[in-house]
Amino acid sequence: MNAEKLPFISVIVPVYNERETINECVESLLAQTYPKNKYEIIIVDNNSSDDTPEIIKKYPVVLLFEREVQTSYAARNKGIKNAKGDVIAFTDGDCIAEKNWLKELAVNYDNQNIGCFAGDIQIYKPDSTFEEFLVRSKIFGQGKGENSGYLSGAATANVAYRREVFDKIGMFDENIPTGADVEFSWRVQEKLNQKIVLNKAAIVYHRSERKSEYFERWMRYGLGQEIHKLKDDNYIIKPFLKDIYNFIKTIFIGIKYFPINFINYERHKIDKVQLYTHFYYCYLGLAHITGRCKGKLLILFKKYRKI
Repeated sequence: MNAEKLPFISVIVPVYNERETINECVESLLAQTYPKNKYEIIIVDNNSSDDTPEIIKKYPVVLLFEREVQTSYAARNKGIKNAKGDVIAFTDGDCIAEKNWLKELAVNYDNQNIGCFAGDIQIYKPDSTFEEFLVRSKIFGQGKGENSGYLSGAATANVAYRREVFDKIGMFDENIPTGADVEFSWRVQEKLNQKIVLNKAAIVYHRSERKSEYFERWMRYGLGQEIHKLKDDNYIIKPFLKDIYNFIKTIFIGIKYFPINFINYERHKIDKVQLYTHFYYCYLGLAHITGRCKGKLLILFKKYRKI
């Protein structure tokens, strides 16, 4: 695409206590091969209690504050309202963007049928069995499948939207703790009939978390699903009992095949990741079910209190 025709891109990054990762995140954004006069970086602090804002002030970026609503989506909405871009791109404070990230996100800009440009999310330097499991299971993968060009949903760790999308259908639902990015991408398809395209060359690396943090993340996913269902009767979600059934089934499969897998592991026919894969799925499955239980209780409480 001719440099003059490239869209101006606003990159929005919500942050909360990101002192350990924000340096590499911002520096990766400043190092983009996209023309410097064609993009801006907006960092929105969501009530950090550490020195994250002070670190950000060292860089040539726009620093904003969202102090009223404590969700990353409220911070993103704050950024959108202050953005100048024709395209609004998003990533997170614990992510590192490849140098061609923005260039690749803009590849399909001329196609007016595309409202959302999504990129690939990869684990940054996996160095444990659990992290390698996350890589192989494509936990952070976007899209319907390995060879799919179109997505049913897109995560804000690596995504961009045309500015007019927000003008037409509004902002992220900032009252949802997680999953509002996927809900928004559904609105783009349902209300605007625009496509979501995946470009796997637009890469963002997500720093892996401790296993306990992944448990909390998958709990939020389950909670977010229940809240979505309350808000939208058309929201597709697996029946709760089926989720429990699949969880129990995974446990039994893991127990059943563990002796055989252990023998194969000792014989070097499989590695440690394959040995523990079923149990890692159980770990995340338990977190998801716990989140759904929490969501159901919250919904019941709200109905009881008529909130």
